[in-house]
Amino acid sequence: MNPDRSPRPIDRIRAAQRNLRKSHTVKEWDMTLYFPPMTYAARNAVAAHMGEKPKDVPSEVWKRREWVTLLVSVAELEDGTKAFDLGDVDLLIETASSAILDQLVGVMFLAGVPDMPQTVEEGKGGSETTPSSTPE
Repeated sequence: MNPDRSPRPIDRIRAAQRNLRKSHTVKEWDMTLYFPPMTYAARNAVAAHMGEKPKDVPSEVWKRREWVTLLVSVAELEDGTKAFDLGDVDLLIETASSAILDQLVGVMFLAGVPDMPQTVEEGKGGSETTPSSTPE
């Protein structure tokens, strides 16, 4: 038991997760989707749902299906309701632009990751000096 009653690390993690949701607007769909931080639990649930990869399905095809299934299982609308259901996986694979799906998968996997600089200029001055980055 914690005598000073400060939050346990797991309590802080759980509270922070609620604030790390990322949004992404898909103009072509006139829709904004929201992604909670990716968890191993979500990834494990999709793996269990999909089962073993059939021998006749190329690994790359299976991996894309896994990503779209994961996307469908975690994407939310603004109010936190699920944007899709598992029955939408095939429809998305067959009809949605692969470029848009790839973009959404990237946002999905980065949800919960602190904002990273987008350019070298944005990154200057904020990085830690390491032996390999110290000017000579």
